[in-house]
Formats: sequence, structure tokens, C-alpha cells
Amino acid sequence: MMQMRCTAKAAAFGIFVSLSLTVSATASETVRNTYDAKGRLTNVDGSNSGSGSRVYSFDKADNRTRMQNTGAGATVLNGDAENPAVSNYAYNPSAPDLVFYGGAGIAQNGGAWGFPAPWSGNQVFFIQASGNTAGYVEMKAVRLTVGQRYQFAFASAQRPGFPANNMKIYIDGNLVWDAPPDTADRFTPHPTQSFIASKDTATIRFAATPTSYDSSSAVDAVSVQPLN
Repeated sequence: MMQMRCTAKAAAFGIFVSLSLTVSATASETVRNTYDAKGRLTNVDGSNSGSGSRVYSFDKADNRTRMQNTGAGATVLNGDAENPAVSNYAYNPSAPDLVFYGGAGIAQNGGAWGFPAPWSGNQVFFIQASGNTAGYVEMKAVRLTVGQRYQFAFASAQRPGFPANNMKIYIDGNLVWDAPPDTADRFTPHPTQSFIASKDTATIRFAATPTSYDSSSAVDAVSVQPLN
């Protein structure tokens, strides 16, 4: 379904035209794009499908200067490792919005990996290094506001009875964390270094450090929040 609506508004110096274009891609998704008299996209309204809205600002030279998300806030997709549900544990499972490589996967509470009780839900991510190879897991933060400063938070733990692995965290390829988990008896929450969003999505990677021995870390409850 596609609808177009054109409205004219009188102003002191002329007539300004706002063009609204509504596109229904599926029965559950409706997005409305609004353009100004110069044909510039000024608003993308996806609130009906839960994706919030984007408002674009321009300077006098018609350059886009800012994009702001409104409505739904920034979030990490599948950051709590709850989807898909696994039986005991699974290496490289097929999971929505996640990328696994090498020794990485999802472990269930009380399973063979022996990790402490999850910080959130019933499952955690694991990243493993063994024989000089190392795994990683990637996930995405969405609905970021360009120019806004953010910080990721997560909880981590060592694997009981095994050497601690030095975990590295990258945001869009930039290193923001380089340290082993604190302990094996519980998950400890941590913030990462802050970053300024240059686009409306960001990729966060949790990577094990290659070692000649078997070592693993667990990660849970990955989130993102704006800073003042």
C-alpha cells in the first residue's frame, strides 16, 4: 500500500509544501516518509512498526547536519543471549542478529561449561581460545542518534577451573576493552569506554585472545545507553 498526501502552508515569504509518503511493506510494518518543499527527506516515521522515528536537520546549504532517533530508544539486538534457546550449549548457533566465529556460542545455565548463574535470563555467550585460535561473537546496537555519546555495558565471568582469557571488545573495529573477566564465581557488570555515534547502528565484538591452552570467558546482558 502506498499513500501520498500533499499539504500547502502559507507563510510570510511564500508557500511551503510538505509531502508525506506512506509505504506499507507488510501487514505489520508501516513507514511514513516526509519531504519538504526542496525534496529533502525530513522525517521517517516507523512508530507503527515499533522502530521509532528519525528526524533530519539541514543547514542553509542543504547539507544534512543531524539525524535524531525519537520514539523507540537505542538497544542491542539479542544482547542477552536468550535467542535461540539451546540444550546445554551450542557452538556457532544460527541466531537472529548475531555472528559467531570459531570457539564461540551460547551456553545454558547449569550446563557443561559450569559458568555461574547468568546476569540476565537463562543463557550466556561464551568465547573460547584453544590451540592459538580464538572465537568471537558480534552483535548490533540499533536506533543510535548520530552525534550522541553512548556507552555499552555488559556482565562477564571466567570459566571455573580454567585459566582466565583476556577478552577484547571492539566497537566498529575500535578497541574499547582489553582485560580478563574478574572472577569465576559470579558475573561482574562493567561499562566500556564511551563513543560518539557516527551512524545509527554500531557493531560490538567480544573476542577471546589466542592462547596455547584452553581458556574461555562468558558474556551476558549486553546493553547500550546514552550519556549526557
